[in-house]
Amino acid sequence: MAEQTKSHIADPPTGLYFFYGTLMDPTLLVQLLHLDKLPDLRPASIKGYKFKLWGPYPALLDDEHDNSAVIEGAVYNVESVEHAHALANYETKNYTTGTTTAYYSDGQQPETDQVTIYVFAGNRSDLTEGDFNLQRWMKMMGRGK
Repeated sequence: MAEQTKSHIADPPTGLYFFYGTLMDPTLLVQLLHLDKLPDLRPASIKGYKFKLWGPYPALLDDEHDNSAVIEGAVYNVESVEHAHALANYETKNYTTGTTTAYYSDGQQPETDQVTIYVFAGNRSDLTEGDFNLQRWMKMMGRGK
């Protein structure tokens, strides 16, 4: 009889993440990661990517590069594997991680960093054209002011 082995799913990465959608809401990060205070989010952008909407959520597409495209967002330092798992669970299996360069817009050093991004991995036929607005999403979800 063959011995069965468990397949091990790799832990999601820790370190710098670029958020471009609902995870830019600091109160959501407090809730998801059980933080004691609002997280430090550093304003930044990434270049060359396009996104569409998956329902009300932005879906970054890594195979539809547009050198003139700029996506605004924020960088957050994910310090623990537990936090990385909580973020991955929130993003669902419809997103996977990738890496790119973030360009900071706050005038501080460093000016750029390599960051982890969430890229859409779901059914492309579920996507629509549109823009994501964090304040509109927060209002729709009853979050914030």
